[in-house]
This record gives sequence, structure tokens and C-alpha cells, in this order.
Amino acid sequence: CLLRNVECFHQMGGFAAILDRLDSTPRVGLSAMRALLRPLLKVKECLKRAVLQDFARRVEQAIAHYPSSLTDEQLKQEDRKTMTDVYRQLDQLLHSAKLPSAAESMDRFRLALALKCLRTPFLEKRLVGITAIKEIISASLRRQEQLESADRDYAGSTSNMQVPLCWCSPDFLLEWLEREQVVSLVFGEGLHDQVARRSVEVLCFMAMRGALSPPMLTMIWRASLDKHETVRQCIYALLVDVSIHLQLPLLHLLYAHIQKIPLAEYTPTTMTLLRGFAISAISSPHNQQKPPGKFWFGMEELWQIMQDGSAVSADMRMMAGGVMQDLLGWQHCYPQRGEFLIRCVEQLRAGVSVPQSLRLCTKTISSFPGKQRKKEQSATAVLEWLAGSHNLLPSFFVDFRRYHRAASERLQPLQVRTAIVGGAIVGGAIVGGALTLTLTLTHYPLPLQDAWRAACDAGHSEREQLASAELRAQVTRHMTQLQERLDFLQFCMTEAPLTLSLAQLDVLWECCVVSPCCPAEEDQLFSWLEQVRMNSSQCWDMEATRHLFERFAATELESLTPVGYTCGEYLFRWINWKEQRFVQQDTSNFTVLELPLYGADTIWQVALRTRDADVGQRAAGFLTQLYHSLKPEHGAEQQQARRREFVRSCMTPLAAASERLRFLGPLDAPGGAPDAAAEDEGDERPKLRLCIERCLTLLRLFVEEVEAKLSGVAEPARRHGTVVRGTPMRMVITLVGGGNSPKV
Repeated sequence: CLLRNVECFHQMGGFAAILDRLDSTPRVGLSAMRALLRPLLKVKECLKRAVLQDFARRVEQAIAHYPSSLTDEQLKQEDRKTMTDVYRQLDQLLHSAKLPSAAESMDRFRLALALKCLRTPFLEKRLVGITAIKEIISASLRRQEQLESADRDYAGSTSNMQVPLCWCSPDFLLEWLEREQVVSLVFGEGLHDQVARRSVEVLCFMAMRGALSPPMLTMIWRASLDKHETVRQCIYALLVDVSIHLQLPLLHLLYAHIQKIPLAEYTPTTMTLLRGFAISAISSPHNQQKPPGKFWFGMEELWQIMQDGSAVSADMRMMAGGVMQDLLGWQHCYPQRGEFLIRCVEQLRAGVSVPQSLRLCTKTISSFPGKQRKKEQSATAVLEWLAGSHNLLPSFFVDFRRYHRAASERLQPLQVRTAIVGGAIVGGAIVGGALTLTLTLTHYPLPLQDAWRAACDAGHSEREQLASAELRAQVTRHMTQLQERLDFLQFCMTEAPLTLSLAQLDVLWECCVVSPCCPAEEDQLFSWLEQVRMNSSQCWDMEATRHLFERFAATELESLTPVGYTCGEYLFRWINWKEQRFVQQDTSNFTVLELPLYGADTIWQVALRTRDADVGQRAAGFLTQLYHSLKPEHGAEQQQARRREFVRSCMTPLAAASERLRFLGPLDAPGGAPDAAAEDEGDERPKLRLCIERCLTLLRLFVEEVEAKLSGVAEPARRHGTVVRGTPMRMVITLVGGGNSPKV
């Protein structure tokens, strides 16, 4: 019955009408083509081979020029699913008929329809077109790869190998892409970032085969000029992906385009382009010459951008420095490490862009292995080379002194201005909130005169806010730069056996402790000294450590901070440990092997004189523990003598301070207001009272420590009054047991 119906339909001219409609003008749309092809597919099993082949050839002729005759409006009405269905129907029909040209006809039809979609003004259809081209390229490459693999592994017959049904060869596709000017269609007047983003595989395919010409590359680059940031980001990302496949002349061409970007126009997007291009171009298989002939794309531009004088923002300089650190840490750039390390030392010697150079130097040296390898130096060897051949440490300390002097000159006017605005100027008086000048401006240096006039020009509240904000910003910037320098020096000390001289340590001490730009510098150096001494055994010798402790003892101990005391105590412990007078298991568990201890007088002075309560308490506790931590080999008589020495050390300053305080008497003189001499003497009273308080604290801690030591003895010794401590308490107790019981 089915065969009779098919035969009847054929005799009535049904199939001829379908084929005539497919090839007639105006062309039917893709949806109509899908409907017309469906009857042929339904009855293809019922048709004779010759009839089916005749129908298939008619369809093949009809689709040969079909895509080019479609209008944009017709194509707009079709969706991707319809196109996929038509592809599938045509493929089934042509291959069922066993036509030798089936694969070729299908590929040509798909390419023609993809090109038609790409030329339309509709974004959706353009995306369909570029996607179809990518799929055909991918199928062609897979087919070629499998054929090449079969040729390599040939061992008789390859009849069982499944080869993708793709007729287009890569060479044909390259010729087609160039003839149809696909690159111009994507990056020409109808540029859209979504289409361009999806074309990266097409461009990489052309670049790998050497078919991407200089005019094409220039067209792609110009597509990014004067465009929205989104389009520019898309083009830049595409160029980075393609650059790994570019021939060397094209790499130079793209590099020349990048170099034309003014530094003032650099953005994070531009920096991302430069970074990606540098990585791709340096590692490109077309740029693998030996170092004299190898091109280090982008590194010189990054070096120039990270300099202080470059016409970019501070963020861009920081970003360029980070990219340089990444590149020099990369094994591909190993031959460039030595050159840029020398540049960093030269920058340090000249005092130019020092923080960036120190960061780059640190990161680059860290990329070397910790131990010597067969063809690679160790980080220690590199540091020793820089110190020995390029005077790394002398250059560092020359720059440190120079920078600190410049920072002081920069911060001093701001500090004076802030003091003026806040009413704390020396040489002026505050009357009712207003500044009354008691000295003429000519007594001050010119920068301070300018600061005074600037402070008097603005309103008081605004002056105070502006001056304070500017000072805080400058101090923060200064402390950051100072910390970067100290971090670099610590890196050198801990990674290589480098030793600082007394003169170099004095530079640090003079700048940060004797003449600091701000109080925080002292704590910064104290913390640094402790860390370096703790982590490096050869940073400076015993003589230098003693020298540092002596300089510590000569500072103003009254204003010592907790950080400063921690550093001083650590130096004290280290020196006595090195001289085998002291052994320590941990910070709270140690034994005194021999007395007297070096520097104990300084710890006593800290305990008695420092104004910081925490520092005084720590120093007192440390002294008490020292005198109770004598090694067991010391006899009872010797230990008793040391305890008497401790009590004497407390009682002597206690008696002297008490006598002096009684001599001075009350602050106010009997006749009324004290004179100038009496005021000067009055400044001494707080120090005397503090000394008395600390002596009593030391004695109390010492006695409590003795009691703690004797707590395990059967009949411990007790001082008078130890049974009754604190405020007396009165208690009323009622005895229960009888009505006549008295109350106590």
C-alpha cells in the first residue's frame, strides 16, 4: 500500500514539484525547505537507488546557490534549531544516496550559509555564523589529526578507523577565509564585541597556519581605538590569545602598536594587555632563539612604567612592578634576572624609585633556589654577588641616610604647621583660642614662615583638619617606605651571610632613634633589630650587639615603649647567653649561670625610671626572676648574698629618692606662688615618686617570689603580718544550741 502511494505520488509529479520548488525563485525560507525535504526523507527507503540519487542530485544543485539568494529578512525569521534540522536532513539525504560529492556539498552549503549569517546586520545571526565557521574548522582539524595519526601508526589496513565526515581541509578553509574577508566582516564597520569574542579560535587557526597577514592584524588593532572600554577589553584579550601563535614579524608589529599607547592613557586594561602579550611573545615558539637573539617583549616598557617619573598613576606603577616581579620569577626570563638586579642596585645608588627597585630585587632573588643547582645559582650566591661586585649594602645605607634626611625636611614644615594650627607652637601664646605671636616671623626659617602664613590664612577648624590630614598622609607614606627598606635589609641578612658594620648600624640608630621623623620610627627599628638578631646568626657580631645595647642604654629610658624594652631585654639576654652567663629554655624559664650579668644596671634603670607602667612592671618582674634563678650549684651563702645585693639595690635609690623628696618639700612655696627655680625643682617630684613606687614594687615582688620558692617547705618562713592580710573584717556570729547563748 505504501509503495503504491509513493508510486502514485511520483507519477502525479509530486516529487518533481518538490524539487522544482526548492530550486525556484524567489527562494523558500529554511522552514519551508525543512518541510519540503521531509517527504523525501520519509520515502528514501522505498525508492530505487537510481531514483534516490537523481532526487539527491537535484537537491544538491538546488542548495548550491541557495544561501546567497536568501534575503536578510528571510534569514531573520529563522532560528538556530531550524538551521540544524536542515543540515541534518540534507546530510541524511545526500549520504543515503551515496553521492561521492555529499561531504563537499554539505560543507560548502554550511560555509555559504554561515557567511550569509555573518554578513547580516542582526547580532543573533552573526553569532550563529561565526559559531558555524568555528565548528567546521574544528571538524577539519580533527580529521587532519586523525589522518596524520593513521599515517604515523600505519600497520596494514586502516579500514576500521572512524574519520569525521568533513570534506574541508585546513588549506581550503584558510583560502576561503581570506577570499571571503571574514576578518573584515568581524572587525570592520559592523564590529560587535560579542562576535569578536567568539572569533578567537578562527584567528588562532589562521595565525597557526601563517595566514594572518599584517594588514589583518593592523585592522584588529585599529578596531580597539576610540572604542568603549568593553570593546577594548575584548580586543585586547583576543590579541593576547592570538599572540602566542604569531610569527616573529607579526609579534614585532603588534609590539609596535602597543608601544604607541601614551603612558598617560594606561589603564588596568592596558596593563593586562601588556602583561599577557609579554608572556605570550616571550614564550612563543617563534621566539626561542638563544639569549643574544631572543626578544624580551614588554619588559623595557614595564620597567619604565614602574619608575617614579613615569606619566602614570601610582596604581599603574604598582601594577607594572608586580608584572615585572612575575616575569622575572618566570623561568623563561631567567637570563634577564642579572641585568635587572644590576639596574635595581643602580637605582638604589642613585636614590631613584627605590621602593619599587627593592621590591623587584627581593622578588627576583627569591625566585632563585635555596640551594645551588647544576645550572642555576642559589639566592645566597646572588646576594653575595650583589654585595661583593655591586656594593649592595654601602649603596643601601647611603640611600637610607639620604632618604631619611629628605623625609625630615618634608615632614618638619607639616609638623610645625599642625602644631601652629593646634595651638602648640613654641614661641607663641594662646589667648582665648587665638594665636598671639610673641616672636617675629624673621626668627624662623623660610619654610616655617610660609607654614605660619598658610595657617593664618584659612579658618581655624578647616586649618586644623587640613593640616592634620596632610600630616597623617605624609607620615603613613614615610613609614611605609621606611618599612620597605628595613624589610629588604632583613631579607638580605637572613638569606645570605652578610654582616653589618658598626657604622652601618649607627646609620640606622641615628636616623630612627636619635633623630626620628616621627615617634613610631623608634618602635619600628627596635622591632626590626630584635627580628634580625633572632633570625640571623651572622647579621652582626658580638661587638656590634654590645654596641647596640650600649646605645640602647644611652637613650631616654623615661620614655621607653614596650616595643623598645622588648628589644633591649632581648639584646641583654643574647649577650649574656653568648658569654655563657645565662641559659634559657624559653622566655619565662631560664637559669643564671654567673654573676654579674652584662647590662643589668640598664635593666635596673628601666625599672626605676620608665614612665610606662607596663614597661616598669615587666622590668621589675624580670629583675626579680633573675635574682631567683641562680643555678643550683651556687651555695646557700652565695644565694643569700645575691638576695642582699638585690635588697640593697632597691633600698639605696629608695632612700635617696625619699631624702630628696623631703628636702624639696611641698610644691607650693610658703609665700605664695613659687619662683622659676621652684618650678624647675617641682618637675623632679614626679620622677622621685615614681622611683619610690618602683622600689617598693621590686621589694614586694622579691618577697613574694621568696615565699613562692619556700611554699613547698614543711615549715616555711613567714614575714611579720603574712597571716593577716588585707582590710580587717568584722563578723557577727550567732551560736545556735541554747536560748541563753551569748552573741559574739
